[in-house]
Amino acid sequence: MCITIFFTLYTTRLVLKSLGVVDYGIFGVIGGAVNMLGFLSASMAATTQRFMSYSEGSGNFEDKKQVFNVSMMLHFIIAVCACILLCSFSYLFFDKIINIPIERLYAAKVVYYSMVFSVVITVLSKVVYYSMVFSVVITVLSVPYDAVINSHENMLYYSIVGIIDSFGKLTIAVYITTFVSGDKLIVYGILMAALSIAVMMAMQIYCHKHYPECVFKPVTYFSKKKMKQMASFASWKLSTQFTSMVGNYGAGLLMNHYFGAVINAAISIASQVISQLQAFSNNMIKAVNPVIVKSEGENNRENMLQVSMYSCKYSFLIFALFAAPALVCLDKLLVWWLVNVPQWAYLMTLVGILRTLNECLLLPLETSIGATGKIKGNSFYSSLINMFPLLLLILLFYMGYSPMAYIVVSFFVWGIIYELKTVYFARELKTVYFAR
Repeated sequence: MCITIFFTLYTTRLVLKSLGVVDYGIFGVIGGAVNMLGFLSASMAATTQRFMSYSEGSGNFEDKKQVFNVSMMLHFIIAVCACILLCSFSYLFFDKIINIPIERLYAAKVVYYSMVFSVVITVLSKVVYYSMVFSVVITVLSVPYDAVINSHENMLYYSIVGIIDSFGKLTIAVYITTFVSGDKLIVYGILMAALSIAVMMAMQIYCHKHYPECVFKPVTYFSKKKMKQMASFASWKLSTQFTSMVGNYGAGLLMNHYFGAVINAAISIASQVISQLQAFSNNMIKAVNPVIVKSEGENNRENMLQVSMYSCKYSFLIFALFAAPALVCLDKLLVWWLVNVPQWAYLMTLVGILRTLNECLLLPLETSIGATGKIKGNSFYSSLINMFPLLLLILLFYMGYSPMAYIVVSFFVWGIIYELKTVYFARELKTVYFAR
């Protein structure tokens, strides 16, 4: 994990230095546009992992095969929808929405389409366009395999893949810094997409080789009942993920529209810092989530609640262990790391860390709520809360407020109100927070 964090932080420094603040901001906003459809795979990832871990806990091996095959069919449908949406969205996105320098428009389009497909096509003029869509398809179709690895709690494999992925990104950063003399943004976008495809394909090969439930026989293992159960669960997860995507990325687009690509560079920097500080606690939560769901599958509610409570405590403490020194020396760390720190990056990172501290306190409780399968109320109110900041920011920016409005609104809505909602619905599990 320390190796991964070092690689990631140093890679960001090289990429920012090589691309410059404007191009780095462009890559962030373009990548966000493509990844916004990640809400489709994210909702299905949570669904697949829940049902796979539940089946693991109940000891029903045939049920695991049904979950895997139904999940693959659902993800294939999602992948096709993602292709259509991304290809249809490109004209509106580049010509009507984002605010980037006109001389960088071509490079931005190359990055966009390379993220959608990322595969070598024989017709050169279509390489960029089709490469990005294929990348999204591969990513979506890899979700069931990710759920299988998670249900088996194979964290060693995750660690190895994480190190290889981080080393690949560092290699790409060194390459564009040292050897690329042309448009570095274009080369960087295509190589990053190619790396993501390679990692996802390695995961699929590993699962088919090591886990017998990874048998794709949709006719043999199709279950209408299982399809209905997973689709129902996924629909509520989809609602939450969709509104989260619209709220977060919509706010980023709004910032881009009013303040330009430089502000998106600051947002990307803050996101990088927080994700690396949170890496250890996230890995702990990722390892514990299958245990929580398995306990519910075994009808052991007491153990499920106990694991959840300890997870809440330790996820907060682990994140705080890294966040506390970072908060004290944040300004110096950013200068040492980036040399040229984008405007607003310091304040966004500072408030973002404080917000994440609050989120870590309650994140495992979301898994506990989902483990029971009763997520309708929690998902409904989560969706309402996710959309509120975007609506409020539209009004505030129209009235002339600075980017400070984004910082304050996101902290109070997502860092406080959202967590109070989680506590309310966790009470239905008949538990008291930090009671153990």
